[in-house]
Formats: sequence, structure tokens, C-alpha cells
Amino acid sequence: KIKEFNGYRRVYTNEISNKDSTELSIMKCIEQLTGSKVIIPHTTLLCNELTSSEEIIAFLYRAFYCKSNILFTIINAEHLLIENRTIFINTLKKITSEEPFSMVSCVMIFYKNRDNDIIDQIQKFPFHKKADISISSSNIDIIQSDNITIVDSNASGVGKSFLINKFANDNQKKYIYFPLGDELKKETIIKRLCDLKIDSKTLLHLDLLETNKAILMQDFLFSLLILHYYSYEDQYFVLDPEVVLKIEVPYGFFNFIDKYPILKLFKKTTITKENK
Repeated sequence: KIKEFNGYRRVYTNEISNKDSTELSIMKCIEQLTGSKVIIPHTTLLCNELTSSEEIIAFLYRAFYCKSNILFTIINAEHLLIENRTIFINTLKKITSEEPFSMVSCVMIFYKNRDNDIIDQIQKFPFHKKADISISSSNIDIIQSDNITIVDSNASGVGKSFLINKFANDNQKKYIYFPLGDELKKETIIKRLCDLKIDSKTLLHLDLLETNKAILMQDFLFSLLILHYYSYEDQYFVLDPEVVLKIEVPYGFFNFIDKYPILKLFKKTTITKENK
């Protein structure tokens, strides 16, 4: 439910500053609006070039015809393929042309590129309003989760993987290693996830590697860590909340956590040459 939402029952767009992290700003905004950092997959559409027309249409109908004052969020609509942007706008026109048109829910659309055609068209709809919610990704609180830990180091070769494996053995966990990086493909990621034999006794070691597919990596991390869910076409993976997740980030020429700031939401253990 939406906390102190002042009767918001329409479509809002909210621009995120280029200097701020999209994911962290969204988390901060949703916490302000609902009083919770919990984001439900059913009410979130994370857009990219692989988002299908079926996903778009189903989500919009679900959001606009919801009979409760619930917040639905659409993220990165400007990343949709051109043909799917057209489907998005045409679906909005169809839904809102039905009489009488009224909304009980609220749809918040987050974007960074204000010059994108889809954002421009959405803002021309009579039921649209620009949100006046001040959000920033700075000083966001860490999500208190006992099962998710970021593991980094101040040098290479300090044995992060060894220590994660040892932690699993010491705590009688089933250790599963899952490297992710290089040439990412969503269809490959979902297949690998669905092939994992994960249960509540599992420790999943997510070893993040450098990749030139930064947007795909960002989408993966947001889906898995925040939504606890990942999908592609008709395949779905749901992360059991009892699974212990250790996320190893590489030591290299750039700060991996700064590049993917969603990782800042979780507690971190730093392995050094002195404490390994």
C-alpha cells in the first residue's frame, strides 16, 4: 500500500539525475512513498531491449486496472526497442480511451533520458503529471539482510573465493559457484540459473567479472538482489530467501562497486592481505 500518498491515482514520471544511480534513487523514492524497501516483482517492470511486447501489455493492464491503491513502477522505458515503445504508447491510449477511465493505483515511471520519444509522449497524456518527489541516491540506508554479503579486497590474490568456500563448509552449506561476466546473454543467464540445484541450505557464490554489457549486468543485479527474481521469455528463476548469497567483486583498474552502485545497498566484507 502507498503511505501518505495524498490521493495519487494517475501516471507520474520522475526524472533521475545523471549523477545519481538509477537503482538507488528508485529504492529511496519507493521507501519514501511506501515506507518499505521491498519491491514486488508483480508491480515492477524493468525495461531493456529484450523486454517483450507481451510483458509490456500485460503489465500496463495489470497496473491500470488494479483495484487497490498500490504503487506500480516502470524503470528505463527509454531502453525499449522502438517497436515496443510504440506498443507501450498505443496500449496506454487504448486503456485510457475506455469510458469511464479512472485509476485507483498509481504508476510511477522513472527515467534518465528526458529527450527520449517515449517519455515525451507519456508526458503529453492528460492523466500524466510530473512527480515532485525529491530523490537522491546519496546517504541511502543499507538493506539489513543476513543472507546477502558483498565480498571485495584491497589487492588481487588474497583468496576471496577460498574464504567463501570455507565459510560454506564451516556452516554446513551446499556450495554453488556461479561466475558472471564477459559476454553476457540473458538467455544464457536464465538457463544457467534454472539448471542450478538450489535449496534453502545453499550458499550461492556469485563471482562477478568485468563485462562490456553493463546494462545487462545492472538489470541482473537489480532483479536478483532486489526482486529476488529473474526471467527471460517463459523461463523464471526465483531466489529462495533462505539462500546465503556471497557476491565476490573483482579487484582491478576501476572500482566495481562504484560502477554498479546497487551493491552499496548491502553489507560488505573486505578481505585484505593482513586479515585473510
